[in-house]
Order: sequence, then C-alpha cells, then structure tokens
Amino acid sequence: MVFDRVQPPIKLFHYRLAEASDFIAWHTGQSVTNMGNKPYKTGLKSEPCSTPAATATASAPAPPSANTGCHSGSKPPAGKLIQAPMPLSEAKRWFVCRAPRPEAKFRMLCLAWAGGNSSIYRTWDLGSEVEVVAVELPGRNARVKETPLKNFHLLVSRLLHAMELVGYLPSSPSSSLPPSTSPPPLKPLLLFGHSFGAMLVTHLAQALRERRKNEGESVDVPLVLVSGMAPLDKRGGSTGVSAMSDDAMIQYLVKMGGIPSEVAASRELMNVFLPAFRGDYTAIDNYVYTPLPALPFRLVAFAGENDARASKEIMEGWVKMTTHEKDFAVDVFPGGHFFIKEHTSMVLERIGQRVRLIK
Repeated sequence: MVFDRVQPPIKLFHYRLAEASDFIAWHTGQSVTNMGNKPYKTGLKSEPCSTPAATATASAPAPPSANTGCHSGSKPPAGKLIQAPMPLSEAKRWFVCRAPRPEAKFRMLCLAWAGGNSSIYRTWDLGSEVEVVAVELPGRNARVKETPLKNFHLLVSRLLHAMELVGYLPSSPSSSLPPSTSPPPLKPLLLFGHSFGAMLVTHLAQALRERRKNEGESVDVPLVLVSGMAPLDKRGGSTGVSAMSDDAMIQYLVKMGGIPSEVAASRELMNVFLPAFRGDYTAIDNYVYTPLPALPFRLVAFAGENDARASKEIMEGWVKMTTHEKDFAVDVFPGGHFFIKEHTSMVLERIGQRVRLIK
C-alpha cells in the first residue's frame, strides 16, 4: 500500500479523500490491498434522491456551526436546541442515494456505526421496491471539512430538519424552513441503523412518532430495523472512548475491528477519520437514557452470533420498544459486531424478506 507518495499540493486534499474511499472500501468488505494503485478520483456526491444535484463539494466551506448554544452532552438544554439556519444545499449533503428509484414503494434511510459513513451502504440494493438512501453525518466523505456534531440530540434534530427540507417528510405546520423547490415524492420510510446508527434511528423514529402525535402528520414508517446495539436502557454508561488519546483510540478501534491495522499505521490518514470517531463517541459517551414510549411501528432486531455486546438474548430486549410485539423478531447472522459488512448479501436478503411481509 502506498501512503507516502509525494503529491502536488493542489491535489493533496483529493488524494486524502481517495485514501478515505479506500478505507471505506474496507468497511464494505472489499480488499484494501490495492490502495494507492488506482487513479485518484473522489466521485463522492451527497444529494437526496430525485432532487436537484447539490451544489456543495468536498472543498466547500463548512456551514455555520450547528453547536451554537448547545452542550456536548446528550440531555437537551431547557427548551429547544438552538440551531444554526440550514440552507437547502446543506440539507442535501445529509443524504447519499446511489440508485434513485422514483417509482419505488419505500424509501429506506440507513445510518452507520460510530465513525462510519454513507459508503458502508454503497453496494446495498433491495430491488425496485426500495430506494436506499444513506445518511452522511458531518465530518466524513464529501462533508469531511465540516465539524462533526458531538451532541446526540442535536444530530437527530438536524437530521430531521434536513429530511423535511429535501422533501422526505411533509412540511411541519410549526416549521419555518423553506421546502425544497423540487421535492421527491413522499414515500413510506424504512429505517435501518447499525450500532451507533441504531441509537440514532431509535430517536429519529421517536421524533416521527411525536410529529404524528402532536401535529397529526408524518410519513408512514412500516418498519424499523435496529442492528448490533443493545436496547438503549441496557447499554450501560460511558464507553470512555471519547476521552482517549489519539493513540489509545486508534488501538481501541483496531481491536474492535473498526479499522484495519494497515490504515491505522498511517497517522495522516487517521487524522482524517479521528474527528468523526471522536465526535460520535462523544455523543455516545454523553448520552443519558431516559424512558421512551414504545414505538407504534413494527421493529425487527439484527444480531451477530459472536457479538457479545449485542447477542440474540440482549437484542430480545428491543421488544419493549414497539407496540407491535407479535411482529417483533431477532434475526441472527454469522460473525461479530460488523456482520453487516462481513455478510452483506445475507443481510440484504433478510431485509428483503422483512419488507415483503409489510402489508
């Protein structure tokens, strides 16, 4: 692998993004042995399906900080979170759709594990009935120059705002956000999240439940899929990862299987990824669970048979989070915590089966 090749300064940023893409390729289960041996081209687009292309690029300046007036912890401050305005161009950067399907029956939003990004789901294809949209949090891929958000509830709130702006949700009567000029057709939403993504998906679903309860409108959510994360009331306290030094964090991520040792050996490359990891783990470590009502949506849990932190027995606890107890199930897959990249085809086949059961 070639990490130390000399590059013209003007190409350095795109070179690093290309290295990032190779790291991401590992995350999707592909080989990293050819890193540095192909033309460097980012090809990273961040835009929602069926909407005009976003004008933002990887080199675009970061938007105004959304952390204004907010603490880094999980508990939201009294009253509403103070948010920076969100232009439509920023809202589009939250979503990456590699295979738009305007005629699809469902739209599935996919959220990655801590430090992960939309490229984890770049090969996901569930056929003509499902339009797969990966969520891109700040600080990775085409948003690599943006500051990662460290407040869990702010992440959920900003994601919800972005969904409304691009037209994935109907405009809320209480919202002052201008809608997308060419919104995609509203579709029932399927929600999938793995590990940290499962935490985000749970609270996103809660926010959609609240919209339905308080404002009488929202899109339908036929299915919520939580993967590789213990029920939120069983997670325990802080992981302590966010307080680690860079070296200790890298060692932890390698041990967990979050990054390959070959990538960890390049400090320059790790400097690209560590802010996203640290931001996500700060959100996790400061998260404080408060009791949540059961969701009025069908819920299915995925578990890796060798994932001690989210075993089948632990994942059974998610049944308390849905009012559709009879439809709840835990599907078990070979592998450990990262089984969704180790056995992607099996995971997609099972999701397809679950989707076909939706009446």
